[in-house]
Amino acid sequence: MDKKLIDDIMIGSGISKYTINEDHSINIDGNVALNSEQLIIQYMINGSIKLNIINGDFSCMLKGDLSNASLPKIVYGDFDISFSDFKTLERCPEYVGGDYNCSYNELTTLKGCIKEVNGDFNCSMNELLTLEHAPYNVSGDVDISHNLLTNLKYTPIAESYFVIGNDFDDDITDDNIHQV
Repeated sequence: MDKKLIDDIMIGSGISKYTINEDHSINIDGNVALNSEQLIIQYMINGSIKLNIINGDFSCMLKGDLSNASLPKIVYGDFDISFSDFKTLERCPEYVGGDYNCSYNELTTLKGCIKEVNGDFNCSMNELLTLEHAPYNVSGDVDISHNLLTNLKYTPIAESYFVIGNDFDDDITDDNIHQV
């Protein structure tokens, strides 16, 4: 994709503070809140535009086939893809500086999730059977409510937990919390 087309997409999406890198990935300075009406969304869904670094919060709601969707590699603020149609987190950021919200998706696994969350972690309202691949450490709260979990194995170390709406008898103990 050439730089002129990237400029047109970014400006057409209301994003003015950005840098196009040599590899044509994009760094954005500031918060990014995307909705389905913005031009950039269709290019993110088909993976033809590559976001690299977001120097702020990143939130978007993506619908449809997201198997090729492109998300930022680094988000220095909060990362929120709630109310989307993601089935996997494998294309999600390698680093998030704040909260990580992947609630209200179609996730059956947390594979691809980052290993440490510097805020709250919310994976509620999905179809998770296990917390395998969950972050090891969460600086804030963890919401794993309303999934299909049968146990609490791999529960992240966190400030507090919300586990309502799951079918298990386990309590959160040292035996099922990640050991670092």
